[in-house]
Amino acid sequence: MSTATAWPVTGGRLMLGDVKILLYVSKDVKLHISCNGKTQSDKIYRNGTHIINFKHTLKQDLEIKIEKTGAFRDPKTHKVHNQIVKIKKLIINDINCLDGRLGTFRMLNNFYVKDDTIQTNDLYLNGTWVKKIKYFDYFTNVSFIGRPENEFKTVDIALFGASFFARGTPIKDRWFAKLAKKLNCTFEQYSAHGGTNEQIFSNYRQWKKNNSAKIIVFGPTTFSKRIMSLAGVEKQYNIHITKKELFSNLIDEISNRPVKEFSDVLFWEGLETIMSLQIPILYDFFETCSQQSKIYVLPTIFAERKYFDDTILKKYLLPSFDYVQTKHRAYPNEEDNKLYIDKLEKCGTIKEIEKCLQK
Repeated sequence: MSTATAWPVTGGRLMLGDVKILLYVSKDVKLHISCNGKTQSDKIYRNGTHIINFKHTLKQDLEIKIEKTGAFRDPKTHKVHNQIVKIKKLIINDINCLDGRLGTFRMLNNFYVKDDTIQTNDLYLNGTWVKKIKYFDYFTNVSFIGRPENEFKTVDIALFGASFFARGTPIKDRWFAKLAKKLNCTFEQYSAHGGTNEQIFSNYRQWKKNNSAKIIVFGPTTFSKRIMSLAGVEKQYNIHITKKELFSNLIDEISNRPVKEFSDVLFWEGLETIMSLQIPILYDFFETCSQQSKIYVLPTIFAERKYFDDTILKKYLLPSFDYVQTKHRAYPNEEDNKLYIDKLEKCGTIKEIEKCLQK
């Protein structure tokens, strides 16, 4: 069995997440809206566009339900009276979760129509629409990858990431080494080569037990790969590299849920739904880390930077690293690193870091 255990990260700053539903109603309709069984709204909605806002509890799956009633057939004229409800957006922590798989609509107690379940976000008859969002934990303790713990050091700038920080040009030619030289300070990078975010965060946790730094830079990798323990074997699984285990009925012994849930969500729902529930947890994690250090975040998967740019995580972002990533040049070269230092200079980031180092 796996030795991985849950790592509580909630520091009491952001205990709840945000949900926003944007819907259009064609005629007056009665809607009962709930989240994980708790009523959020129960009233008549008039013709027009409506926005419903409420909070959700962190670190658990979400189940959003909209129960629609009011469609009927006039017993005298036999005219059918339907109200159209179009669910336009389901925004969870600033991420729209309606891309990918549609919600399910269970049609019940309707005229001429047998009870049935369909995939749709447009509701015409009476019934209950459901959208489920799965939560996956990226803060479990996993084994350290990289340097042995006895090589951890207290420095001015410490970097925690995966291959993006570990590979490419020689260390002396990378932007963080150039930055340290420019500011005459010490640095170390602790990379989980080809690792996962669980490993990145665990590396930081192990390091901070006996060490500190004025500046911490996190370089999150893709959230489409995770550490899982299947049949007693703990290893990394990457959704972009097909493995038969990802489509099996095996149980991940770390999360105690079918591994197929993870692959199903990524294939059918998209990474948006996974990331939507990570935003407040990541924010709280960075806030907690910032009690000891100035925190910067540089997402190393460019396609996933939008989950930081468009949410409350933008507070911690370093300027984007602009270079053309190709099959033959996955990591920035010396010139790319030089251009990035120039960008940090122009953006005022270097001056900001220098002030932090002087405190």
